[in-house]
Amino acid sequence: MEFHLSILIWHLATEICHRLDYISEPNPDSTPSILYNEGKCISQYMLYLLVEHPNMLPIGMGQIKFRELCSDLGDFLKMYISKPLKDEMVKEASKMLMEIVNPENMLVGGGGRSNLVILHGSRKQDEQTREKDSKGKEIAGIRRSGITRPSLNFLAILGDFGIALDTSCPDKLSQQLYSGVYLKPNKLKFFVDEKENKNCFMLFARGLDVCHGQHPQYWQWIEDKDTSGEDIEVAKLLLVYWLDIKGYIQTIDFSPATLYEIVFVVKLIAGHSLTSLNLIINPQYSKALKRSESLQGKPLESWFEILVGEFMMSREYAGNMVFGLEQHGGEAKNGLVVKCAIIRPKK
Repeated sequence: MEFHLSILIWHLATEICHRLDYISEPNPDSTPSILYNEGKCISQYMLYLLVEHPNMLPIGMGQIKFRELCSDLGDFLKMYISKPLKDEMVKEASKMLMEIVNPENMLVGGGGRSNLVILHGSRKQDEQTREKDSKGKEIAGIRRSGITRPSLNFLAILGDFGIALDTSCPDKLSQQLYSGVYLKPNKLKFFVDEKENKNCFMLFARGLDVCHGQHPQYWQWIEDKDTSGEDIEVAKLLLVYWLDIKGYIQTIDFSPATLYEIVFVVKLIAGHSLTSLNLIINPQYSKALKRSESLQGKPLESWFEILVGEFMMSREYAGNMVFGLEQHGGEAKNGLVVKCAIIRPKK
């Protein structure tokens, strides 16, 4: 884990522990009081260096800033309380974090990318509490019954594209995220898997890099409809010798510890000349995943999915990711229609 993330995570964990354990002000000369104060002093000093003098640390601020953490932490609490945040006591807010933060409603991943800090900061406090519990009771991991909503990092994902949604009604907002939000019309769509509450993305044909796609003698662009009724375009292969289609995406907004799959949604036209396709996933910091898919026996004139590959979202797959569908050289190729590529949790 990056050093700046560790500082923020342990700072939040220290604050939660301090608020929960200080039920009453202890004797300032007692050993526990001295240790508490020294620990908090170290935590605050490291945060001070990170925010005010990052050049004194091995790294800079990275993609998570302290101000984002404060803002997103407030947004998270407001999502789950029924009274104004200003009326919530600090101790009660700390206890609430212990009760409601879990991977199902804190699907971390990016944007005001403090979700990662909130999740792990609360979990660190949980770990410390369990160690001190002589009976080994599982104190944390408790969640409010029935609460399961999309990750709050949707605010940052949408914010990166200048999109704002009405967040006054969590249920209505959740349904909108399950249906999907177009980040770029006819190119890129963000949605949340309703069953798993995981972040998903859909790159339509216009959002993919189609080699020779700008030449009408090679590719034809046809108007179509997404399942939501939005206008999109699909790409119909007329004739090429070098078939190459690539998609580019950043994995920072994917849900961690999640097995993802990438699929292309395609159609084969009667009389097509394709027998197989080569498929590849090329992460920025890990080795490429390659496979080949035979097209024999695939349906004609109807949409179907071709699996590109699978990967577990972990630090090895952080960064930029390229995935593709290709068939280079050989005979002329025709009869393939490409609708989109989908990145989602494995079904």
